[in-house]
Amino acid sequence: MTDKDPFAHLTPPNADDEDIHVTLMKQTAVISWRELQRFFAAGKVIEVARGVDLVNVGLALVEDNAAAIKEWMDKEQVQIIPDTTAAQFVETDASVWALAVAPWVLVQQVEPTPKH
Repeated sequence: MTDKDPFAHLTPPNADDEDIHVTLMKQTAVISWRELQRFFAAGKVIEVARGVDLVNVGLALVEDNAAAIKEWMDKEQVQIIPDTTAAQFVETDASVWALAVAPWVLVQQVEPTPKH
């Protein structure tokens, strides 16, 4: 691990896709939006639409898969999180799924729990 990239140890450059995918899955967690506000303020938060696999987007970033990222962006399924969404997350004290893929933090709204 270097001072320059604190996440370098998380995705070894010679690991195969499956190993990276498993590593990214293990790094995914639900977190309070409030804990991510400093990353939002720095313009480092990417919103991943519901229905799109958060880990697959992370894998595309790790692998620099520009074609996949462009396709998601063109469909507005992946984007720098808009101010309006961030404000809504603050108002509702939202929790989000999060995955750090330096220098980015990917977030996805937590699916609401069905009421029985």
